[in-house]
Amino acid sequence: MTDAEREMETKRGSESATEAVVNSSAIIELPSELLFTIFSRLTLREIVICHSVCRLFRQTLTSTSFIPLASHIPPLPLFILRPSNHHNHSSSTLYALDPFRSHQLLRLPLDFMIPFRSKETTLTPVASSFGLLYLWSNPHSSIIVCNPLTLRFRFLLMLGSSWSLRHVTVLVGSPGEVVVFNHRSAIYFSQTFGRTSTDLPYRFRSPILVSDKIFALCDTGLRRQWTLVSGKKPQQFGRPAWETVEFGSWERVERHEWKAVFDSLEQPRLIRGRGNNEILMAGGLRSLQDATCSTFLILRLDLDRLEWDEVGRMPKKMFKCFKDSTKLKAFGGGDWVFFSGKCVQRLAMWNSSSLDWRWLHGVDGRRKSVRKGFLFDASLTSVPWSSTSS
Repeated sequence: MTDAEREMETKRGSESATEAVVNSSAIIELPSELLFTIFSRLTLREIVICHSVCRLFRQTLTSTSFIPLASHIPPLPLFILRPSNHHNHSSSTLYALDPFRSHQLLRLPLDFMIPFRSKETTLTPVASSFGLLYLWSNPHSSIIVCNPLTLRFRFLLMLGSSWSLRHVTVLVGSPGEVVVFNHRSAIYFSQTFGRTSTDLPYRFRSPILVSDKIFALCDTGLRRQWTLVSGKKPQQFGRPAWETVEFGSWERVERHEWKAVFDSLEQPRLIRGRGNNEILMAGGLRSLQDATCSTFLILRLDLDRLEWDEVGRMPKKMFKCFKDSTKLKAFGGGDWVFFSGKCVQRLAMWNSSSLDWRWLHGVDGRRKSVRKGFLFDASLTSVPWSSTSS
């Protein structure tokens, strides 16, 4: 490039920067009603991006005047990503993955939650339902519900210091309904039903909520032989029954031919599938030659037919990156399953619609921890409720 060409490029860049400043000033001077009209024509993904552009955009997009105008905008399926529970992380921003545009992470700031902004407090996303996010607050061991798109939040439930995030699983059903598992204890809370707790005879692995039932894997203690169990939510069989629940209250969901299915998987995890009639289970395929795994499998259980089918098997070339990882996680929901491994600086993703496997680069970056995550159907119309008891 000649000196004349460089001078021309510099001039163009200067003109572009000046034009951007002028355009920005012009936007600031627009009346609110016109801004509302412009933003109401955006997709929800574009609205999430605009949140981080400037204070004016954020105030406009979260105002009570704009949200009713945007009620026609459909929800956006995102996956909230977080590191393992025992790793330090920032509470000021969440990172969400758009599975349709997996090359880029979306930022969801939490700086609007002023009462929980302190050096001693950390906020960790643990679950979602009906467009609302549920956050675990440490060191208080409490749950807060929020909508990061509208900047609204409510305190929901205080659990106490004996409930450690590292060993907790939070399930969320209808609005105002939460089940928290911790080792062999469980707490149920709903705004209409109140709060009650119970002891469980076994520790459940990867419990999930499908329609009106809780499904979980139960370790029988015999050479890591897993059994699928299901139980009703407390509202379905009454508060006294929940407080005195025994293992008999949880039904084994099994068939004789399932033994070979569970024997073939190492460290299986349940993942909610599409709709209310299927469950996904992901785990390592045990090798016949030694105690290692040869690849990852994804199985699907049809709850109507009670039959398992293999729907995904990680390609061997991709699995080689996970083979030496000492810690693995599988998570997802709906059409997607993700695999994360310690020191594997990217996520592997499987899609049930296309049945393809691919890498998500730049998600873990320099991190050496294992990622976790869950599906979040972002929405502008979801409103946190206020709790009446704790």
